[in-house]
Amino acid sequence: MNANRQLAPVALLLATLVAAGCNRTDSTSAPTSAGTQPASSGGMFAGLASEAQKKIAEQNLSIGNDSSSLPKAELTPQGDLLIAGNKVAVTPELHALLVRHRELLERVAVAGVQVGMQGVDLAGKAIGNAISGAISGDNTAAQSRIDTDAAKIKVTARQLCEELPALLDSQQKLAAALPEFRPYASMTTDNVKDCHSD
Repeated sequence: MNANRQLAPVALLLATLVAAGCNRTDSTSAPTSAGTQPASSGGMFAGLASEAQKKIAEQNLSIGNDSSSLPKAELTPQGDLLIAGNKVAVTPELHALLVRHRELLERVAVAGVQVGMQGVDLAGKAIGNAISGAISGDNTAAQSRIDTDAAKIKVTARQLCEELPALLDSQQKLAAALPEFRPYASMTTDNVKDCHSD
């Protein structure tokens, strides 16, 4: 389906941010905050989405591209930079930049969860619509419903793409001001362009 091809660059970026971005240490489940909204409109994956959003908010987020030549770097929920588990001492001004970067990274990751869950929901609906169309013989109506749902995912993905320039700008400011952060500044303008390319 054309919509799936158009979302491919976004899906790749999301897989990187969400799958590699969260600290993989396990945590116990807890109710989500009142402000957290389920990412799946059908509610089928609301529990998974809420748990993913909770982990994004509460756990350290990895930065960089997981290069084996560099020690692991993370941003804590408080905006502290950890390299190989050690807190990097920074000025209050640099800490404010790290806090802002963490906020932006979290927003992109949460949006990624929303797009991912909507995609899973769409896949389930597409199967149902395909079966319905095969039984009724009305494949046009089934495809129309799939296209309508895919368009909703594209809106969410577009909102995610709108967050990327600010994230890149934040990364560049930190890379210029904080030498310890610089080797982990792996996001490029191509990431932003790829997200908007379709």
